[in-house]
Amino acid sequence: MDAINRLLSIEEIVKDNFFKIPDYQRGYSWEKKQLVDLTKDIEHVSKIDHKHYTGTIVVSKNETLGKYEVVDGQQRLTTIIILLKLIYETDRVKYAEIKKKFIVRGDGKYVLETNKETNVYFKETILNDKKILPEDIKSLSNLKFAKTYFSKWLEDNKPHIDIIYKTIIHKLGFICFAPHNNSEIGIMFEVINNRGKELSE
Repeated sequence: MDAINRLLSIEEIVKDNFFKIPDYQRGYSWEKKQLVDLTKDIEHVSKIDHKHYTGTIVVSKNETLGKYEVVDGQQRLTTIIILLKLIYETDRVKYAEIKKKFIVRGDGKYVLETNKETNVYFKETILNDKKILPEDIKSLSNLKFAKTYFSKWLEDNKPHIDIIYKTIIHKLGFICFAPHNNSEIGIMFEVINNRGKELSE
């Protein structure tokens, strides 16, 4: 995966790839405003017939892990996978491909592994509904809120779930970069994160 001079769909980005959010990245920080903005984008884009620029994703190949580490775009990537998982739950037969493409593949390898502080909660409570773990830090309560918010949004838009699904995987467009040089990655991380919410230590 290299710098691409066109918008890629989330389906094109994740195809045959696995992703890891490094531990130096902040935990999941999207709150209601960002979730509402995404749903409004999806509703708007569903009415047009071309890809809509949704954001940038910057990744770095970790050869040891056999995964791409997410330098930027982790919030968008995590959020979209949560939303796709909930669409899968509305009809597991109809949307069976979601699980194989976006959640877990083969012998149980997850498409996205989040950072250390959220990964167990993300897998067990958000993706598998197996354990109700305590939300003792903000990033975990944000994950729970995202799941609750999207569950209600999909319930309210039940007749349009198929349109929502097709919009997410085909019409949300991302610019994706995968620099090969570590110094380039460090510079991009600093520049990209020199805005918005302050980074923690």
